[in-house]
Amino acid sequence: GYPVPTHANPTDFFLDLLTPGTEQDATLALMEAFTAEQRPLIETSVQMGLQQAGLTAEEMLRTAHGHVALASEQGAAPRVRLGPYAAPFHEQLRVLLRRKLLTTLRNPGAGAAQVFMPIVMGIVLGSIFKGIGTQAFGLPQISFVFILLTMLSLQGLPLMSLLIEERGIMKHEASERLYTETAHILTSLCVTVPLSMIGAIGKILVIFAFSGLSFKFLPTVLGWTLLLYCFFDGVFSAVAAAAPDGQQAQTMATPFLVVFMLFNGSIVTRATAPVYLRWIFEISPTNYALQAIVIPMAEDAGASGQTFIDMMGYQVGEDAKGIL
Repeated sequence: GYPVPTHANPTDFFLDLLTPGTEQDATLALMEAFTAEQRPLIETSVQMGLQQAGLTAEEMLRTAHGHVALASEQGAAPRVRLGPYAAPFHEQLRVLLRRKLLTTLRNPGAGAAQVFMPIVMGIVLGSIFKGIGTQAFGLPQISFVFILLTMLSLQGLPLMSLLIEERGIMKHEASERLYTETAHILTSLCVTVPLSMIGAIGKILVIFAFSGLSFKFLPTVLGWTLLLYCFFDGVFSAVAAAAPDGQQAQTMATPFLVVFMLFNGSIVTRATAPVYLRWIFEISPTNYALQAIVIPMAEDAGASGQTFIDMMGYQVGEDAKGIL
C-alpha cells in the first residue's frame, strides 16, 4: 500500500515511513499490521515455549561436554565439572601462582621493597648500635633489643596498601567464580610471605652482626624476632582484609601496635602499670619476646643482670606460654 515513487531511494523512502513526525509517517499503520498479523503468532509461540521444560544447568553442561567429546579427535574430553568453578582447585592454584610470580618479576620495585629495603634499614640500624653487644649488660642493651623488635613489628605496616589493592582484584575475580578465596590466600602464602620473611631474616642477621652480641644468642634473637614479626604481619593482614582503604587500615592497626609495644616490661612494667591493665602483659607478644631475649643475656651477665630482670618483672619459664 506504499509504493516507492519513481526515482526515489527505496531505503530512504521506507525509513521516512517508519520515522514518526515526517510527512510520510506510517508508523500507526505498521503497528496495526503487526498487531493483526504477527503478534498472535509470537504470543502463541511464547506460550508453547513456556509449557516446555528447558534443560537444567547440569543437563546443559553435560550436553556441551558431549559435543566437545564428539568434536575432539580422540573422542575424549576432560571430566565435566558440575560445581560453581570450571577449573579444579589445583589448576586455580597453578594459574594464580604463575600470574603472581610473573607480576612480581615484572615489578622489581615490589620485590626490592620487601627484600632489600629491610636489609638497608638493618644496615642503618646496625651502624647506630655497632658494638653494643660487647659492652657490659645494662639498659643500652635492653633498649637495643626493644628497638630491634619494634622495627620488625613495623615492617609489615607499609604493605597493607598493597594487600588492600590485591584484595580488591580478588573480590571481583572471586565473585565471577574464577577461583576460590583459598587459592588466593595460598598464592600469597607461597610468594608474598617468603619474600617478606627473607627481608626480615636478612635485617635481623645484619643488625645482629653489627651489634657484636655473642653467637650463642643468635637462635633466641632470630627465633623470637621472627615470631613477633609473623604475629604483627598476621594482624596487619587481618586489618587489611577488613579496612576499606590503606589509611583506615593503618588507623585501625595502630592501637594494637602501640599497646603491645608499651606493655613490654621495659617502657611499662608490671609494677608501674595500673592494676586493671596488668592483664595486657599476659597477651602482649612484645613482652614475651623481649623477656625471652633479655633473660638469657641478663643471666649471662651475672648478679647485675638479675637486677634488671627483677626491675622489669620478667619471669623465667614463660617461653612456651608466649609462643602459644
